[in-house]
Amino acid sequence: MRVATGWAILALLVAACGSGQGSVSPTADPTPMPPEPSSASMAPSPAGGEASPPAALIADVDVGGRSIHVECRGTARPSVPTILLESGLDGSAGNWSGGIRPALEARSKVCAYSRAGLGGSDPALEATRTIDDMADDLEAMIDGAGIAGPFLIVAHSLGPWISTVYTSRHPDQVVGLVLVDPRGPGVTQRQLHALGEPTSGEPDVVSEVRSWVAGGGFDDNRERLAFAPSEATAGALLDADSRMFGDRPVTVLSAAGTIDDLPPLPDDLRDAWWSVWLDEQQRYADESSRGTFVVVDGSGHMVMEDQPAAVIDAVEEMLSWITES
Repeated sequence: MRVATGWAILALLVAACGSGQGSVSPTADPTPMPPEPSSASMAPSPAGGEASPPAALIADVDVGGRSIHVECRGTARPSVPTILLESGLDGSAGNWSGGIRPALEARSKVCAYSRAGLGGSDPALEATRTIDDMADDLEAMIDGAGIAGPFLIVAHSLGPWISTVYTSRHPDQVVGLVLVDPRGPGVTQRQLHALGEPTSGEPDVVSEVRSWVAGGGFDDNRERLAFAPSEATAGALLDADSRMFGDRPVTVLSAAGTIDDLPPLPDDLRDAWWSVWLDEQQRYADESSRGTFVVVDGSGHMVMEDQPAAVIDAVEEMLSWITES
């Protein structure tokens, strides 16, 4: 592969997956936060009672012969959902440890975890995994740690695929979602279709990007996620006759600068790829009767690092709506 196109594929991976393999982000797989005084109690206070005292749960939770690392901090409050943070592909709990998690801990219990093989969590046993496997781990981690719902899920990049599966399985446990520059499950096939069939004399970058995507390039990730079947699972849930998220509030934060992460395709193809990206993000918002689409200026794909205030504001606004309704 040519050097220039190698850079393009690297950028494509960053935009597709979050802070993953090949990403230059320093928060891709950070060392877990140092332990704080822990408490086994994760239950919220009884309705009408005082808020529970601040407590932290830093634990490696058994999920069937291996462990998942989870960090919960903040104050559980009556009628306020637990905030569950879901990272993008190859990301970990540390992706949220900058300004976002500390700011939200004043409002509610906040839990971030690292999926199998990342951020202190044991690798999975399977040679390849799907988002169903990841949702299984999420369920086992929540149960094993005794984390009380319901949840307001904040999910980045590919994380909404897992969040969609979890919501479909536990609709009574998810009261809202904030999706941070999400990758829609139709992006890969629609962008590949936009490249068209090979033609004589086409730019090398078009040929090489087409070959990489069609050849399953996205399957080369640290989580061993099989991309195509996972996209199909998430897509089928969003394609159902009824709105997947019903009347739960869903806020989509779309990073204006993610266009800069696209490979250096000719202008017409680059525009087509960007249109697909935005259409698939809007698709999430359309799956809720209370869906909102917000463009975040001055941010690349890693909104948590570039514009953390945008994420904090979206979560606080949703918490206010949930607790006041």
